[in-house]
Amino acid sequence: MGLESKGSENSPSLDKAVLFFEVPDLAPTVKWLGPDRILRYEPAAKSGRASWAVLHDTEGHNILLLEAPDRKSRKRR
Repeated sequence: MGLESKGSENSPSLDKAVLFFEVPDLAPTVKWLGPDRILRYEPAAKSGRASWAVLHDTEGHNILLLEAPDRKSRKRR
């Protein structure tokens, strides 16, 4: 879990706090939350970047969900 304070980045979230949550498997999490609540969902990139999704809480704050790295593959490196 992480928190980005207001105005720390020059981005559309400039005036809002952003919460970051790491989840073990993003696809089932998105399904559980309801795909209609997700503003943007990016599956894992071929470059190795993790899957991520963005939604808003009831007050409009951004919540970023990140798929946790596979612990088995990290141990092999």
